[in-house]
Amino acid sequence: MTPQDADGTVVAEARICRSLEPKRLAGGPLRIGAVALDVGVRVIALLDEDVTAGARVRLRYQNSEVEDRTLRAGLLTDRAT
Repeated sequence: MTPQDADGTVVAEARICRSLEPKRLAGGPLRIGAVALDVGVRVIALLDEDVTAGARVRLRYQNSEVEDRTLRAGLLTDRAT
C-alpha cells in the first residue's frame, strides 16, 4: 500500500459530543468524517481541525491514549504527496 492509496475526499462530517469513554472527549467534541478513498472504498476517520466536507485528504494512523492507533484525515497538500 502506498501513501497515495490513502488519498480521498471528505464526503460528510459530524461532531460527537458524548462518549462512553470520557478520555475520548477530553479535548472537546470529536470531529469525524466519511472519506471516499480514490481506490474505491469509504472509511470513517477523525478529522483534523482544518478539514471540512469536500476537502482532499490523506489518511494516517495516529497513536492515541484511548486506543493503540486511530485513523485520522489531514488536508492533502503538495508537500504531502
